[in-house]
Amino acid sequence: MRAARKGRLLLDAQGDVLASTDPSALQVYKIMKFSQEAVKRYALKSNRIGSLKDLESRMDNAIKGLNYEIKLKESVCDRLMTQIKEQ
Repeated sequence: MRAARKGRLLLDAQGDVLASTDPSALQVYKIMKFSQEAVKRYALKSNRIGSLKDLESRMDNAIKGLNYEIKLKESVCDRLMTQIKEQ
């Protein structure tokens, strides 16, 4: 427990943040977690890539997928902003 008090992030057994005392450490963690999830979602692990063409294809698919995710988030934000304005 003493080690947890000295640390900047407190994680659970699955590696999710329970508490943070340092906003910049939390932001870095979130970026790393997002990157790790994107690698899994779009099959970008280096041991699974067979050739340069395969890598290019996977990267193209990942970029398309991430762009789609961004558009979905934007639409959610737009809906929320509309709801806020209507209140």
